[in-house]
Amino acid sequence: MHRVCSPKSKKKMKNPAMHRSSNRTPHKQLKTIRERLGITQKTAAALLDVSYPYYLAIETGQRELSRSLADKVRETFGVIGVEDKAAAPEIALGKGERAPFTKERYEARLAKRPSFHIEAAKKIVTPAPADYARCAHALLVAAEEQKRLKPVVAGFVDWCRRSINNNAMLNAFGKSFKELFPGELTKSDAFSVAIEHLDRQLDEELVGNMSDALLATSASEKRTVANKICYT
Repeated sequence: MHRVCSPKSKKKMKNPAMHRSSNRTPHKQLKTIRERLGITQKTAAALLDVSYPYYLAIETGQRELSRSLADKVRETFGVIGVEDKAAAPEIALGKGERAPFTKERYEARLAKRPSFHIEAAKKIVTPAPADYARCAHALLVAAEEQKRLKPVVAGFVDWCRRSINNNAMLNAFGKSFKELFPGELTKSDAFSVAIEHLDRQLDEELVGNMSDALLATSASEKRTVANKICYT
């Protein structure tokens, strides 16, 4: 005699198989990238501009790597084929060449000025920092004239938040500002805005002996603190 299952019982029988098929496997490639760089999961999440719980879920396999985050991983670390969880990470060297991902190759990639292919002019350009600065200045002036300054400045502040994310960058930022604009650092409200996030964002291990100083509340205190941090 054959047992006839009701639609409801069939649904129950399918659930275990469905559950097994939905099991996630850890993203070994993402973990390998992080370990070769010697960074924590929290730091990796910050570099990718995602929350720590979300990053943790991706690395441990509780969630799948989205297309947008895969693009962010490629952009941030320069890796190729990050969708393959089990693959050994490779870094793009340019002109179609690739090599095993290492901290040294990653840092060399970061140090290079980025190049861009200008389709209309059919050429590759590598702008200097001063050229970007001129464009940024012109954009801010144009945004104010067009009464669109607030969203543009919001983007600037977010860029600062993502870029000035450790002691070394803070020191370099302050040093460059003082060299480019002698005597202006302690007067710059924009500098205070640029580093405002640090006392909230940096991990305790990064803040270290700056913790108390960065809790200064006024703009003048922030500027004074930055001056001491960068040049003492």
